[in-house]
Amino acid sequence: MTKTKTVMTTLAAALTIATLAVGPTAASARKPPTTTLTYSIRFSPFFLFDLGKKGPTPGDQILSHDAVYTRAGKKVGTDVMTCTVVTTAPSQASCNLTFAFATGTITGQYIGSPPPRKIVAITGGTGKYLGARGQIKLVESGHDNRGNTATSTLLR
Repeated sequence: MTKTKTVMTTLAAALTIATLAVGPTAASARKPPTTTLTYSIRFSPFFLFDLGKKGPTPGDQILSHDAVYTRAGKKVGTDVMTCTVVTTAPSQASCNLTFAFATGTITGQYIGSPPPRKIVAITGGTGKYLGARGQIKLVESGHDNRGNTATSTLLR
C-alpha cells in the first residue's frame, strides 16, 4: 500500500461512528450511567483533491463516505467526511465528519493521522442526537471493508 493510500485509508477510517452524551446538568455531581455501542465500518472509495505538488501536501482535500453496520450486519447509517491536510511530516489533517441515522445526525472533529486508534470529539447533533457530546474510540483493521470498529460510550 502506498504512503498516500495508507494516509487516505487512515483518514477515511476515522470517519465512522460517533458517541454522544445527552446527559446530566453541570450541577450533577454523580457520575452519569454509560452505555457502550460497537459498530462495524465498511469503507467506500475516498477522493483526494491534490491541490499542490503531486502527493499529499498542506491544503489538499480528502473526501469520503462510508456505511455503518451493527455487529449483526444490519446497516444503520452512513457517514461523510472532509479533511484538510495540514502537515505531511508528521502526516496530519484536520477532519470534520457527519454521521446520518434514521433518527438524526451526529457531527465530530479529529486530527487524522496514521495510528490505527483514534479519538473523535463529538461536536453536536440533530433529531434524537440534539445536544450530543462525548467521544468515539475508532480502531482500524487495515482492511477497507472488514474489521474496522467504532466503540461509542454514551453518557446519559
